[in-house]
Amino acid sequence: MVRRGISLFMVCIFLSLIPGCWDYKDLDEMSMPIVGIYDVVKDDNNTKDKVIVGGIFPVLEQDTDEKYIIEFIQGQTLSDTREKRSHKSSLSYSIGLLDAAIWGEEITKQGINKYSILDNLARTPIIKNTLYMAILEGDIKELENLKVKQTRDPALFILGILKEANQNSFLPSITLHEFAVNTYTTGKNPILPILKMKDHSGIEIVGTGIFKEDKYIAKIGLEETRSLILLRTNKSIGNISFIIERDGEIIDEGAVTVKKTRKVKVTRDGDKYTFNVTIQLKGHLLERLAVTSFFEENTIVTIEDIEKAIKEEIEKDCTEFIKKMQNEFKVDCIDITKYALAKWRNELMDKVKENFIENAEINVNVEVTIDRIGDLS
Repeated sequence: MVRRGISLFMVCIFLSLIPGCWDYKDLDEMSMPIVGIYDVVKDDNNTKDKVIVGGIFPVLEQDTDEKYIIEFIQGQTLSDTREKRSHKSSLSYSIGLLDAAIWGEEITKQGINKYSILDNLARTPIIKNTLYMAILEGDIKELENLKVKQTRDPALFILGILKEANQNSFLPSITLHEFAVNTYTTGKNPILPILKMKDHSGIEIVGTGIFKEDKYIAKIGLEETRSLILLRTNKSIGNISFIIERDGEIIDEGAVTVKKTRKVKVTRDGDKYTFNVTIQLKGHLLERLAVTSFFEENTIVTIEDIEKAIKEEIEKDCTEFIKKMQNEFKVDCIDITKYALAKWRNELMDKVKENFIENAEINVNVEVTIDRIGDLS
């Protein structure tokens, strides 16, 4: 009987501990940014850089006019900004719902990890590795004017366009994990989509930032971004327009939607490395504007003609981008050095950081297969 009583007493103690959550807080007692915003600015004496951290916070109170808050705080370090925030808010700060990080141009040009912010984000267990990242062109404080008609919370809109960018077009969609891996891995270099405020209220993707390790070194527009993504990623999907000309006249134009895969082969002859990049495009006609006449042979356009036109255009654009990468950027932003390292790592580990990609020979071959759905010719 005594034993049973002791056992019952111990069970009661354990049961009292199991449901306990000693640091429990209601949601309305917490402040949870969905989008984090990071940059550096000069201090009041214009002599020293200070970290500026912002966020887009949902308002969880029911009876309020505002559905979200956008605010910024300056400090010497990231931790300093968090401490200062507690001086002006009664809500506990939680980053568990952080889904996107927007970086200002100044901090990216100096190096994202100069102030240990990237390292802080990557090493904090509560922050998701799938956090999406982008650069904002211009003053980050312009985000205070951001209003989006499609949703009452602009944070959800920003997250949506960053997350879905590569699902419908040849644009980068970059997570914290991917950026960190490309920053810290020899032979790799990250890229990030570039956002820009539109008409002081909307926001859109306008290009891509090229990085050398953690430093933003160049910007490319949307047309060159297509070439970059076609050359860089193993899989993607998007639309490609085409124009068919004969005797100086446009006889057909339209667009195809294609899935893309990439294959890379590398060979060497002494210190000369040759990369052969094959881009395979498979898809179907999305639209076609020409009306084909079977009585005028010169106006007949076949699927093979469309495939050839797309092949020639993509090969031309990609070849021009590779030349720009080798002569201007001088970094491997199409992620092919890893194939050479896989074969000759011991020899190349100390060589790939300088002048390797500039001196390599890079060839591009495009294979286009368009199915005949909707083809009347």
